[in-house]
Amino acid sequence: MGRESKSTNNSLTLWIVLGLGLWVAHTTYKKHQKKSYSQNRQEQQTASLQKSKQEPSTSDLQKLLTASNGHSVVSNSFDQIKNLNLPTHFQMSFRSVQPDSPPTQKLKFSYNPKAKAISFKRLMFFLSQRNGHERAYILDRHDCKHFAHDLYEEALKEDIKAYFVTIEYKDYPVGHAVTGFATTDQGIVYVDFTPTATSDGFERTKRLIWLEKNRHYLDIPIKQMWMGFENNFSNFDDYHQKHRELASDADEFNNRVEHFQKLASAHRIELNQFNQRVSYLNKNQVKVSQEEVEQIESEKLRLNRQAAELNQASEELKEEQEDLNDDQEHIGLPTSKRVVKNFQLFPNY
Repeated sequence: MGRESKSTNNSLTLWIVLGLGLWVAHTTYKKHQKKSYSQNRQEQQTASLQKSKQEPSTSDLQKLLTASNGHSVVSNSFDQIKNLNLPTHFQMSFRSVQPDSPPTQKLKFSYNPKAKAISFKRLMFFLSQRNGHERAYILDRHDCKHFAHDLYEEALKEDIKAYFVTIEYKDYPVGHAVTGFATTDQGIVYVDFTPTATSDGFERTKRLIWLEKNRHYLDIPIKQMWMGFENNFSNFDDYHQKHRELASDADEFNNRVEHFQKLASAHRIELNQFNQRVSYLNKNQVKVSQEEVEQIESEKLRLNRQAAELNQASEELKEEQEDLNDDQEHIGLPTSKRVVKNFQLFPNY
């Protein structure tokens, strides 16, 4: 009886130890499971937060996909571009201007989250190494949007933060496109590589642009920038004020040239008439009085003086023309008469 009681007590003790062991193991497992779930949840939230910082949301991408073109605004939905390996690329559509071109054109843009703003000095060096402005201009096939797109892509390849910029003008149906660059010391700098149409063809020049709503589109050729240049309206406006003064001087010069040409034409008519008269008298051996001889000599002297004055005026006009040519080369392209109604930057970082 004593051994049975002792055996019963030993069994009871064993079951208590086993029970305590199972309870501790279960409690430890629950704590570990709770900690593991909490840790996994926290890691998922951290990863999601980091991903959201690197990748644009659907709503953000929809903002990127609105492009202003020559006649209207074309918008692409997120579903239309989801096959472009987002978020590394986005796409914009443009309506063509010429009737024989495809109705719409699509351009594929890279998206580089690593791109950063750079200094103005480094931007100028980057632009000096580019030659995209030398390509031929072909409306709808390789026009302003293509020049701006190519420069944008070149910038992103070097991790330079850039924008594709669409411009809408007041009272003008066709828009324009340039490239914007984020700088650390001069704000957003706009650059235009599109050749400019002139009477002699196209002027292929790299230009900095000033864009502001309700102001004229202003440009300065990069090759004519000066030391200490600052990217502000005042500098662009002063530059174009000089151009307006030069244009006024050119108008006055053209008026003087026109007046000179009239005088030269009248002189040629008088000289021809005088020569014909003298030739007739000599050929027919017409006898003339002393008074008529004096009149002929006087007319001859007058025509000679007039010819000398015209020659001097011609030389002065040539020198003035050379000065104007030098000034025009320094000042650059004519100021645009178009007023900016609106402009948009893509992507919307």
